[in-house]
Amino acid sequence: MIRTWKSGLIEKAVNRAAASSEKRLQSWKEIADYLERDERTARRWEKVAGLPVHRHGERKGSSVHAYTSELDSWRTRREAKAADGREHDTEQLLRVKRGSRRLVE
Repeated sequence: MIRTWKSGLIEKAVNRAAASSEKRLQSWKEIADYLERDERTARRWEKVAGLPVHRHGERKGSSVHAYTSELDSWRTRREAKAADGREHDTEQLLRVKRGSRRLVE
């Protein structure tokens, strides 16, 4: 396919439209609500399962945000891995031992 300047402009317009329709979630509460889980679960998934969350600062208590498209992609990859048997659900695989931060199987 020959790419012309017109097709390039159309592609850019489509990408801009997709980006503008993407929703930005501004807090752990919004992220957890979107995932239909508890805030503690969302925070745990960030640590142990690579939930794509962006921080506004370097400190632990700094505010967070996430994009719905990134969360959807993460969820799709996670479900595909679970279906292939390569990864078990985090809820079933890991239990946090009370009183410690150590993860046990």
